[in-house]
Amino acid sequence: MKKLTFIFAIALTLGLGRHASAQQMPQFPAGSMMATIQQRGTLNIGVKPDILGVGYQNPMTGKYEGFTVDLAADLAQRIFGSPGHVTYKSTEASTRIAMLQQGNIDADIETLFMTKERAEQVDFAEPYWGAPTLVFVRKDNTSIKGLKDLAGKRVSATKGSAAERAFEDPASGYPKAELVLLDSIAEVVDSVRINRADAAVFDEALGLAAIKATPDFKFVGAPVIYNYYGIAIAKNHPEFLAFINRWLSDIKSNGKWVAMYKKNLPGTPSQPPMPPYDKAFYK
Repeated sequence: MKKLTFIFAIALTLGLGRHASAQQMPQFPAGSMMATIQQRGTLNIGVKPDILGVGYQNPMTGKYEGFTVDLAADLAQRIFGSPGHVTYKSTEASTRIAMLQQGNIDADIETLFMTKERAEQVDFAEPYWGAPTLVFVRKDNTSIKGLKDLAGKRVSATKGSAAERAFEDPASGYPKAELVLLDSIAEVVDSVRINRADAAVFDEALGLAAIKATPDFKFVGAPVIYNYYGIAIAKNHPEFLAFINRWLSDIKSNGKWVAMYKKNLPGTPSQPPMPPYDKAFYK
């Protein structure tokens, strides 16, 4: 009897040990980005504050909500071994790269397209999402049916966005238009609503958020291009990049990615990171 009691006690101790260790903070090599984040006590993440369903700071609560916000929370839990430990910082198209380079944020998880130009400034993990770029107009607009119809029109875009660069590049295939450059997606959408601009050209996710909020808008024409959203980090942290890629692989395969998408956005998502692979810069 004593022997059985002793064996039971050992088994119980081992079981509790396994449970306790599961709750302990993961161990990372000294000097790694993950260890530095643990020592600080929080993961600093850049997110959009003004896109419903994607990244949105609720004015009623002050809290951030959306698909990318949930992704960031899950990444923080992977680093710390418990919920919390994440600080959200609002970004704009014109500030997010600098925020990474200056160390104000550890990673940017929002609607940052992966491009060759940006890959020279920051490092990208594997794509976590993708979207076609489309022409966005008021629902009552009948004169604009696609990209070519934007010639000579007023087109709004955020400062530092891919759309701004495309319209300013004669070799891009975009027509010559009058750019209305603004600080945020919310301002871009509103500029179309009040006829300050005739149209905007941005990725579907941004337009879907606006259409979800109000029935005043629509997309027209065929997709201009298909791009991938990447999680960006500052250069020269290969261990952090590898860690994020392992985490992405896990949440794509275990169903977490799909669950977070369905929680925040309409429609049924394709398997992440959403094809087609051949229509965007990937590596």
